[in-house]
Amino acid sequence: MKTLPKLKPHLFIAGRLLIVVSTALMVNACGSRSPKDAVSADTTGVRKTLDSLYMAFGFPPGGQPAWDVMRRLSLPGAVFVSAPATGIIRGGTGIESFIADYKSYISNSPIQKTGYTEQILNTAIIRVNTVAYATVTFKARVPNEGHKRKPGIDNIQLLLNNGRWQIVAFTTQAESEIEK
Repeated sequence: MKTLPKLKPHLFIAGRLLIVVSTALMVNACGSRSPKDAVSADTTGVRKTLDSLYMAFGFPPGGQPAWDVMRRLSLPGAVFVSAPATGIIRGGTGIESFIADYKSYISNSPIQKTGYTEQILNTAIIRVNTVAYATVTFKARVPNEGHKRKPGIDNIQLLLNNGRWQIVAFTTQAESEIEK
C-alpha cells in the first residue's frame, strides 16, 4: 500500500483551513440567505486590509516593500501561490518564502532603483460572517518604464481573527504580457 508523502505542518494546517473556508462559503451560498445578503455584508475592514496590503507591496526608488506589514496581515499558516513562470511548478508557500521570493525578484531587476507600486483598480468582495473572499484587479507601475503593463488579478481569502482581517490564501496572476 502506498503512503502519501508527509506535508509540512504549516501547509497541512493551511490546506485544512482553506477547506474550512471554502466549505463555509459554499454552505452559506446554499443556505437561506440570498447571495445579495452575503455580498452586502460590511466589507469596510476587508477593504482596509487589502489597501494596506497593496501599499505594502510598493516601495520608493532604493527602498523596500513593507515586509512587516505583509507579515502582520497574514494569518499564521497562510498560503501564497505565485504567478506562473516558465519552468516553474506552482505551489503554495508561507509568508516567509513569499517574501524571500519577492526580495530575490527585486534584487535581480531594475525596480530596486526605480521603485514600484501596485494600484487597486477594482475589488469584488463576498463576506460571510468571519470569512471573506476578494478578487482584486490591480495595475503595477514602474516609473519610467517605456511600456504599459496589463492589469493583474489576485484572489484572496481572508479570515476575521481577533477583530482583524488576515490573509488565509493569496493567489496571483500578475500582468504577464505587455500592452503595445
